Amino acid sequence: MVLFAAAEISLPAFLDPVLEMLSDRLPQPVFALFINVLAHGIALFTALLSFLGVLLRTNPFEWDAQTVLPPLITLLSAYLALITLYRTTGWIFRTVLAFIKWGLIFTALGVAGGWYIAGGANGGNGIGSLGLASSIGRFVLDSLNGPQENVPNNQGSRTRTTSSRSSRTRGNQRADRPKPWESFDRHQQWRTQNAGQDQDGGDVQQVLGSMVDAAAKVVRENDWWEAAKNTVEGIVNAPSDVNAENPGRGNSRSTRSRTGRATTR
Repeated sequence: MVLFAAAEISLPAFLDPVLEMLSDRLPQPVFALFINVLAHGIALFTALLSFLGVLLRTNPFEWDAQTVLPPLITLLSAYLALITLYRTTGWIFRTVLAFIKWGLIFTALGVAGGWYIAGGANGGNGIGSLGLASSIGRFVLDSLNGPQENVPNNQGSRTRTTSSRSSRTRGNQRADRPKPWESFDRHQQWRTQNAGQDQDGGDVQQVLGSMVDAAAKVVRENDWWEAAKNTVEGIVNAPSDVNAENPGRGNSRSTRSRTGRATTR
């Protein structure tokens, strides 16, 4: 008979050959777990049989606490022990699997990030060749200003920037002044474009000025303009002419108003 020392549960003797064979074949932790589960299962089954036997042997009218409680407590203890063992073992397995899963995920992300920073097959020519801080700063600047806008020595980026800026200036918009580190051809092109735009603007202003002068000349040469001007001036100057012709009318009105006020007093 095998005695499980941790729980003080004795196993049946007919299981000894099977247990000895399993102890030789299985690792010690796995065998101990198997013995623990088997012992608690047998204890639960035995407690259930004992409880049912007590209930069946006695008359229901004779049931009391001393008869029912001992086998019921044994049954509940065995059940709780088995449930605790199951939940603890399951939690351990789930925790181990979670650590393995997330460890593999973070490892894969780290390897992929290192491969990307190192430039893949280019070895030390990747984005991380200048250091982690400079790589992060370059990434932030590229995100804010657009890709390849912060690399002054990149001929391809300068060509793309020049073409895009020249295409934007075609819509009657003044191009931005090139940076000091850009090529001489870029500065010369900017000056040429601005000179052409200024010349176009001057021509347009000359055309508009000539049109306005011609319209004013036509208006001045017509007689109706002089007639309308004289009419407006006559309307504006009419009240002053009337006052000049009758200077005593205003004085008589003021004298009458003063005389009326004195009479009422």
